[in-house]
Amino acid sequence: MEQMINEWKPTKTDIATEIQRNIQAEATAIQDYDCLLRNLRNSDLSKTQIAFIESEVAEIIGDELNHQDRLKRLYSAVSGIKENKE
Repeated sequence: MEQMINEWKPTKTDIATEIQRNIQAEATAIQDYDCLLRNLRNSDLSKTQIAFIESEVAEIIGDELNHQDRLKRLYSAVSGIKENKE
């Protein structure tokens, strides 16, 4: 006799919720980078070191913002909820 196995499969809502968690993680990462920049500016590093790190961190933050935008598009695609343009 064949045994039936009930496998749990995530719903659209589960996937949308997970995407929102990832958007929050990107926001947290940006906050952490902002803290790094604030501490960097008060550090005893040379101006050259500070400028280099600021530039790199700014690029990393830009990547995080891009990730947020892409995740928002994924959320809209999964949930069917679109951003208000008003």
